[in-house]
Amino acid sequence: HKNGDFDPYVYKSTNRGRSWRSIASNLPERHIVWRIVQDHVNPELFFVGTEFGVFFTIDSGKRWVKLTGNVPTISFRDLVIQPRENDLVGATFGRGFYIFDDYSVLRHIDPDKLETDAQLFPVRTTPWYIPKGTMGCDQPGCRASRGSALYVAPNPDFGALLTYYLPEEIQTSQAARHETDKKLAEEGEDTPFPSWDTLNEEAAESEPAVVLIIKDAEGNTVSHVTGPTGAGFHRVAWDLRYPSKATWEPPADPTPWNSPPIGPLAKPGAYSVTFATRVDGKLNVTDQTHEFVVEPIREPTLSNGNQEQRLAFDRQTEELIRQVTTTSERVSTAIDKLKAAAEALRRFNAAPELLTQTESMMKMLEAQSRVIGGDNNEGRFNSETFVSIFERVFVAGSGIGNTYGPTKTMQMSLDIANTKLTEVRAVTTPVLEQELPALMNRLDAAGVPWSKGR
Repeated sequence: HKNGDFDPYVYKSTNRGRSWRSIASNLPERHIVWRIVQDHVNPELFFVGTEFGVFFTIDSGKRWVKLTGNVPTISFRDLVIQPRENDLVGATFGRGFYIFDDYSVLRHIDPDKLETDAQLFPVRTTPWYIPKGTMGCDQPGCRASRGSALYVAPNPDFGALLTYYLPEEIQTSQAARHETDKKLAEEGEDTPFPSWDTLNEEAAESEPAVVLIIKDAEGNTVSHVTGPTGAGFHRVAWDLRYPSKATWEPPADPTPWNSPPIGPLAKPGAYSVTFATRVDGKLNVTDQTHEFVVEPIREPTLSNGNQEQRLAFDRQTEELIRQVTTTSERVSTAIDKLKAAAEALRRFNAAPELLTQTESMMKMLEAQSRVIGGDNNEGRFNSETFVSIFERVFVAGSGIGNTYGPTKTMQMSLDIANTKLTEVRAVTTPVLEQELPALMNRLDAAGVPWSKGR
């Protein structure tokens, strides 16, 4: 290259150097090759670092494919394989280091299927542990209050890394139509206006997704992991957890102190992943399945029972959280409905007996709401109040996420919360399902003006 020759030169010998042949094949022009490394398992798999990126071949150089993965266009002067982790490490000229975590999936590519078939690749053994949080926040690259001089780079995604390939993008009907129209326009052809029925169907169509179904050794579904639908290779991670049963709310802006809810940590053992696609709300499950193992990095130092007991407790707590939240929301909604009805009755001023019934029912539900969520009036004055069901659940759920299982305090809190919730439901269920609808019907029969919730 110092003499002005920027062609890529890669040669191979199979007779200890007596003769050589070029395997540069389709490497782009002006891509000076700085480094070549060979996989330690598949001798047909090579990587080269060039003046403008990294390329790999799975057939000893008959065809080279560029690795992208958000890497800038930069000179890769050196490549090294970390054989234990199957990681490819690249050193660039002036832009730092880049690591391709677990490139072993490239050993399993079938070139004949790349043009036509989606492929799900094997999953390596996954280490089981609790990721250490960064001091101050858990966001990637967070330095908290330790100053901007502290260098922080993101770790690999935690959990089981799931890799798949799509020969072409999975599109909505609208995107497919736009692509067809674009080709017609480029050819000078007419692009017909779609019918109103077609436009309405396109507007109602949900976004497509790749769905990776995680199951345990007994065949029970543990989680669904969704992934992108663009053409090419993709990698997503299962975080080794069951889905959270926390109340769904519109997503908030991510902040260091606003982390999404997490579900119970799955136990170590054997799992499987199955490839599926979701198009217009319909799940299409394929027969592509790979088994993998989740393996602890060390044995627990405390003996609070086994992992089956720990997971069972976590799932019981999650279900209790769901039931308490559901009951609380039902009671709260009913109280709002009764408040609005009472205001309408006061303005109507013609059915005093109905107003008495409405206010009596409202006070009874408010008392049960305090049992669930606590007494805000006493709390405002720092007065010692009773322990609410939500507080019991908080204590029981504080262990979700650890690997050791519940303490006796957590188990006791779960038992008390279950008992208290049963008592609340015994009082509120007849009111919510029978007495409240009957009262609303009496309001309608009396001609009381409409109020919110009726």
